[in-house]
Amino acid sequence: RKEVGELIRLLQEMLSDVQGKIRELKMVMVRALSELALAKHRSEKYQDRLVKMNDMAVKAKAKSVAADLVREKLEGDMVIKREEYESSHRAYLKVVDPYQREIYVISVIKAKINTHCKAK
Repeated sequence: RKEVGELIRLLQEMLSDVQGKIRELKMVMVRALSELALAKHRSEKYQDRLVKMNDMAVKAKAKSVAADLVREKLEGDMVIKREEYESSHRAYLKVVDPYQREIYVISVIKAKINTHCKAK
């Protein structure tokens, strides 16, 4: 009987130790699941931010490409306008040059007429 009582007490202690270990494992598991949930939440937030930043980068790139296209068009327009101006200016100089000589001749004649009229 004494041995049976001792055996029962020993088995109860072992059962109590096992139950204590189970409680500890359950608490560790609860903490691990909590940390996992928090990590998942952070990961989802990070992925959302990553998607938003990627969208912003795509939009910025599209704006940049559009601005480059506008700049190239304006640059092309400027080249065309410069060529038109230079062509018009050359044509103007060809047309105006004879008239400038005529105006000079007329102003010399006018000066001679005025000089002759003053002399009388």
